[in-house]
Amino acid sequence: MSNEESAGLPIFEAWRDGFGGGVGLWDYAAQKGGATLALAFASLFWPRLIDVDGCVFLAERYDPDAHRQWLESLSERPEALERTMNHVHLWDLFDPASEGIAAKELDRLAEVIAQTWRAALVDQFPNRGGDVEIANDDESYGPTLTLFTTHA
Repeated sequence: MSNEESAGLPIFEAWRDGFGGGVGLWDYAAQKGGATLALAFASLFWPRLIDVDGCVFLAERYDPDAHRQWLESLSERPEALERTMNHVHLWDLFDPASEGIAAKELDRLAEVIAQTWRAALVDQFPNRGGDVEIANDDESYGPTLTLFTTHA
């Protein structure tokens, strides 16, 4: 990883500098993370998706009670139900301020997660159209990912 690519990751940079450079993010992950953390991140980057009554949901975030509540008001609009249930605020998962990470780095992370979620959607539901959107405007609570499928 070049210095330019890691410019927004001060904790990594300090760790790398302790080795005199020459180490990368995979080295950092191997030393700091371990297999359990890697598997946790794998579930974030390649989520298990489930079909409930014709709607696709992120299994990790699926809540049957919330589904029932939202179904009452959104039953005629399954895409709206998916968008409501499948939106994830990265600030709820990661606090960039606690690590001194630049906001653009969380934007980069959101792009990567969106790409992998799109691939997971195609892999797990090959006959369904859909997408993952990223919102990060004044109305959003940081970068927010929303997974939804296409309904006829």
